[in-house]
Amino acid sequence: MSDGQWYVSDPDNGVTVFDSEAEAHAEAEVILAQFANASPDGWHENMEDLHWGQLLPSQVATQVNERKAPSGSEFDTLCEYVLSDDATVSERDKLIDVLRASIVAAIVDLEGGRQEDALKALRAGIMAKVPS
Repeated sequence: MSDGQWYVSDPDNGVTVFDSEAEAHAEAEVILAQFANASPDGWHENMEDLHWGQLLPSQVATQVNERKAPSGSEFDTLCEYVLSDDATVSERDKLIDVLRASIVAAIVDLEGGRQEDALKALRAGIMAKVPS
């Protein structure tokens, strides 16, 4: 998981995302000065809505259950994605995510009349190893 991105939120422009802490902080200071100079009373009426900080993802999309695509497919392989806590996810939770994805894939295959592919997806789930 990355260290996140930085943001500035102000009442006039909403949220702006930056790649560095320095950029976000500098932009917040510029906006603060603009508000101070633009208002005859000295401050914007929603001054307390100006803030900056760091965006840290709680979860990231993680590829699971990669398998060979059925014949005739436009793809070589199929897979699912699940949201997970990256490195902090327990081994048990990772395995549960893989099993869930296998079951979803099997259901989709069954609904599409692809029984053999559904069995492959279920076997893949049964034989799943925890993603590293």
